[in-house]
Amino acid sequence: MSDALQRAGAVLIVSWNTRALLETCLASVLASEDAADLEIIVVDNASTDGSPAAVAAHFPAVRLIANADNRGFAAATNQGLASTSSPLVLLLNSDTEVAPDAIGALREALARDPGLGAVGARLVGPDGAPQASCSRAPTAWREAVHVLRLERVARGLHYPPAMWRGQRPADVEVIQGACLMVRREVVDAVGGLDEGYFMYSEETEWCERIRNAGWRLAWVPAARVVHHGGGSTRLVASAMFARLYASKVRFLRRNRGAAEARAFKAALALAAAGRLAAAPVALLLRPRDAGLRRLTADYARLLVRVPGL
Repeated sequence: MSDALQRAGAVLIVSWNTRALLETCLASVLASEDAADLEIIVVDNASTDGSPAAVAAHFPAVRLIANADNRGFAAATNQGLASTSSPLVLLLNSDTEVAPDAIGALREALARDPGLGAVGARLVGPDGAPQASCSRAPTAWREAVHVLRLERVARGLHYPPAMWRGQRPADVEVIQGACLMVRREVVDAVGGLDEGYFMYSEETEWCERIRNAGWRLAWVPAARVVHHGGGSTRLVASAMFARLYASKVRFLRRNRGAAEARAFKAALALAAAGRLAAAPVALLLRPRDAGLRRLTADYARLLVRVPGL
């Protein structure tokens, strides 16, 4: 079993209008130390920037699934999962670059420990700065503290920032979907991603199901991956802003109960109202800040939508 895990794996990348980032990502995967053993799959969600044609022309070894419409991250990921029988599958964002030994380090971690169902990498920014690679499982309290910006007075709700600079592997509760390697037997047991999430919280819910089924999750700092962040969502930032919070409410309602969902919605409404109350002064001080104007409009729309989430 361990030998099979170390020799085989599939890399699954979902892409939407990130051609340049996708090409860089694929080049890094193909430059991996064990690239010859990898099955590489790209599921493109109806990109209009030439991504499918670029993959077909420049990466002939990559299997391309080109969707006619944007099916969302969860549904596209499930397409890729259904297209491979590899014993290991690495979910990898198109806005990442893997170090030459990163995929091998993830595979070795799973091969060594049969109790692990999935593992995640050390994520760093383009400047090398560490990113939060994993998180604690969401609760209404944790999410409320975050949206109300109360982290300084409510300690211990997140993994400490120093953790991401360390070298010791650690069991975690949620792995970021930017780089998440999972066993095929786990997928067969718990199913794929919940397609009720178009984007956001789908990997959180998946990790919840994996842990509930008895497997552990781990962070593997030896696997280094550069994460540029927001490659696709940056293109439609305002729409994704509302979808982010809708997905959080859906997760809480389905996994923590209606009361926790209502509590988070109340905190979300309070946070949005507070931002809007402060907006006139901020806009007076920064009248030419287009980003601030857009964010203010986003919070105004969110406040209207909160009751129906």
